[in-house]
Amino acid sequence: MKQFLTGLCLCALTMSPAWAETIGTISANWEGKDRTWYVTKLDGKSDSSRQDIVAGDVVSLWGNPSDDVLAVPDDVLTLNFFAMRNPQGHVAMDPEVYYLVKGYTDAWHAGEGDDINVALTRYEKTKTSLQLGGTFHAMLQKGGESRAMDGRFEVTFNGD
Repeated sequence: MKQFLTGLCLCALTMSPAWAETIGTISANWEGKDRTWYVTKLDGKSDSSRQDIVAGDVVSLWGNPSDDVLAVPDDVLTLNFFAMRNPQGHVAMDPEVYYLVKGYTDAWHAGEGDDINVALTRYEKTKTSLQLGGTFHAMLQKGGESRAMDGRFEVTFNGD
């Protein structure tokens, strides 16, 4: 029995776990602390996405609390916007931010009509990839309370 358990432990140590791949980060100051959330994918799947449209891209970033997970429901930061082309380059339109403390049942939100701004500092698109970077400011709301969040993001979508 002891040999069986030793063999089982050695086998478990040699197996490589399926870790999520980090394709970007969202960093922000929340409640006085600098935090980083990780935009990840695993086996080509992710809760983050970009969709090509005529005038730009629809972007949805799902920031996980650690770099080895995919789409957890708690302690998540999401950032969504349209990256639209204009004469000066690309701008972020209709931004929305959620901080999910315990999923959507305990969440802070900033969106339409709230104080929220996303500025794109990087927009590089090829036939197979999109690299985005920028900053954001949002006054998130929950239950009559407001809290400020200032942050930045960097993400690279490949083969999407």
